[in-house]
This record gives sequence, C-alpha cells and structure tokens, in this order.
Amino acid sequence: MEDLFVPKDNNYDNTFLELSTVRTNAIDLIYDNMNIDLEPLSETKIIEAIGKLNTGKDTDEFGISAEHLKTARSILSPIFTSIFNQIIATKQIPLFFKTGVTNPVLKKLKDPTLVESYRGITVTPTITKLFEYVLLPHLTKNFIQADMQFGFTEGLSMLIAAFLVTECKSESKHVTLKPLYMIAVDSQTAFDVVSHIILLDKLYECGIHPKLWSIVKDLYTDMSSKIKWKGEISDKFPIQQGVRQGEVLSTHLYKVYINNVLNELMKSRVGMKIGNIYTGTPTCADDIALLSDDIEELQIMLNTVLRNAKQDRVTIHPTKTNAVIINKGKSCKKKPTMESRHHLYNTNQPN
Repeated sequence: MEDLFVPKDNNYDNTFLELSTVRTNAIDLIYDNMNIDLEPLSETKIIEAIGKLNTGKDTDEFGISAEHLKTARSILSPIFTSIFNQIIATKQIPLFFKTGVTNPVLKKLKDPTLVESYRGITVTPTITKLFEYVLLPHLTKNFIQADMQFGFTEGLSMLIAAFLVTECKSESKHVTLKPLYMIAVDSQTAFDVVSHIILLDKLYECGIHPKLWSIVKDLYTDMSSKIKWKGEISDKFPIQQGVRQGEVLSTHLYKVYINNVLNELMKSRVGMKIGNIYTGTPTCADDIALLSDDIEELQIMLNTVLRNAKQDRVTIHPTKTNAVIINKGKSCKKKPTMESRHHLYNTNQPN
C-alpha cells in the first residue's frame, strides 16, 4: 500500500505538470516575501471547531480522542488558540500534525488477497483534525463550486444527482423524443493520486488567501504515514501524493482538484439540457455521469474528461467506466462497442 502514495507516470501530460511546478514555485517565492496577515483566530472559533470533532472514534497514534478535547475544551481552547495563531503567523506546521496511521479497509465484494481490493483510511492526529476544522471555512470562502458537483456538500446529496438523471430520462422520453446516452466515469484510487503540485496550482486559481496557500503547502510537505495491519504498525513512510481519506480537508481539496473539468463541460454546453438548464454532468465527488442525447457529443464530453485526467494525473478505470443507453428514443444509434469507444480504452490516446 505504501507504493500507492508514490507518483507514477501512466502516459500523463508531463508538460502540464512542469508548467504547474513552475507556477507553484513562483507563487511560493512571491508569497514567502509577502506579509499579508490573516485575521487571528478567536477562542470562540476554536470551541466551535472542537464541537465538530466526531466522537466514538479510535484514539490517534498519540492516544488522544475527540472526547478528551471536548471534555477539557474550556481549559484547552485558549492554549490551542495561541498555538494555532502561532502556526498561521509562521506558516509552519509541526511535523507531528503531518503524520497518520493508515488502515487498509477491504472494499465490498473484493478479493482480500489483492492489494487493490483495499481502501486506505487514515487516522490523523486529533489535533490535526481540529486545526483543519478551523481552516476549512477560510478555504471554502472564495471557492465557487461547480453547479453539477453534489458530493460532500452541505445541503446537497447524491440523491439530487440521481434525480437529475431521472429528469433527463423523462425529458428525453416524453418531451424531446430523443435517445439518452450515459457514461459513468470511474477514476482509479482518485483521492490517493492527487498531485500536490497541481492541487496547489488549482488552489491559487481559486483565490485563497496567500497565507492559507502557504499553510496548505507546508501541511503537504514532509507528510508521512504508517500502515496498521493485524495489530502491527509499520515504520513511517513519506506521502508524496494524494489527499488522505479521513482528513477533514480532503473532500474539499478533491472538489477543488476536479472543479475545472466540470466547469469546462458546463461552459462548453455539451451534454444534456432540460430546456435551457444544463444537466449534463451530475457528479458526486469523483463519480461523474456524462449525459447526452447525441452520441458524438458524448464522445466530445468523454474526450474532455480524458484530457483533464491526463493533465491531473488521474487514471480512468477502463472496465468500470461504462456507456449505457438509458432511453432509446426514436433515433437511437447503436450502443458504442469496445472498438468504437477506442478513446476510452486506449491509454495512448493523443492529447
């Protein structure tokens, strides 16, 4: 499982990575010489963040649980206020904030003898979780989430995404009388392969506060983890890619990571629409559904996803990503075959 956290080249767009590296290094240099203060954290904010910690969970590797912080919040809140404000002022994260213990969890109905059958859930230090809860409102402040993203968002759910698919089916069947095609896109180990450099580049584009950008950069520098298996814990190893499943910031950072492709598809207006309302890409975190009443348009959408995946160094699963005909309509073309969908299954597809 350690190998999962090491970047690999799978015919990705290395030019895009090089450009992101240049940009990120330039941003880091500029921000390092800037002195733009962030509003100091108040004790009230720390108490609110302690209240958000989930109880009933295992203790972290230091033996600390959410219950400890909640029980002693009146004593600890002024201490954490001072510590966190010092971290923000210096833009330097303590090394123990960056550790974690990864527990391999077997995916449903998977072969337990295969490494890829497990999902790594990381237990991070409770104090790190608290710090991330404090940071999260600041990180989301200027983020404009794609309209078609329904995953891990307060007030939204995957049921809304499913409802859109149902409404598109009804529109094609009863109004336009056209066929409806769908490709369910599956990304391999999506959260675990996020490029830290590209993520920082995308965070800059979101317009987050310079000091917050530097803090996130330091948080993902010299990050490490250990593997817990059958009661035994491995030596620590470096985390060179990915946003760890189990971290407070991970879901937001992943939504930032894939926001571009959803916005590009919506702005290009390719895909299904109900009236003049775009409904072509209902998405739950990393699961994207491409909907269209035209098979050539559907291929354009898929090509856009594949191009962005190569840039973002994400692999689209060749067998779990499937094209289906939801409604045949009156002019339905033949369902795409393995050969006609060569772009999906050919890893050497040109950019």
